[in-house]
Amino acid sequence: MEITNSEGKDLTLLGILLCATMDAPAKCLMQNFVQYNGFSGCPYCLDQGTTVKTSAKGHTHAYPFDRENPSKGYGTERTHENTMQHAYDAHKSRLEKKYAPVCGVKGYSWFMFIPGFDIIKGIAVDYMHCVLLGMTKTLMTLWFDKSHTAEFWNISKRVEEVDRRLLNITPPNCIS
Repeated sequence: MEITNSEGKDLTLLGILLCATMDAPAKCLMQNFVQYNGFSGCPYCLDQGTTVKTSAKGHTHAYPFDRENPSKGYGTERTHENTMQHAYDAHKSRLEKKYAPVCGVKGYSWFMFIPGFDIIKGIAVDYMHCVLLGMTKTLMTLWFDKSHTAEFWNISKRVEEVDRRLLNITPPNCIS
């Protein structure tokens, strides 16, 4: 962009988009993905997810820990490159009047074409919806509530161990 500063000197400004943040519903629209609560809706991996019963009437869509890949906890990562391929395939299916998302990608997003911007790594986690508006409470309930003891991810029988580990965390005495 060309501008003239207060001293009358012409300047050329260049800018790049490094990262973006938005709430979860807007993130799906911006990336042109299926919603976070749909199959293959995880913005970071290609896992389809599963529906988990949370109460007698409730359920949620979750992306369980991948026991076959314990170092990461999830399967194949989404990358800018594989997302571009999925967008191409979804766009092609749309042209064929099939309208099917591919691995959760509904088609191209304008943001995919910004030079230097990574459509996956360049977007932050939605802190408001994922942490502040109940996700942490939901996870704590699923992990620690005795009504879920039959589930492999429930650790309600290990509360003392969790308490002991939390109490052993010592913050640093010097921060610089």
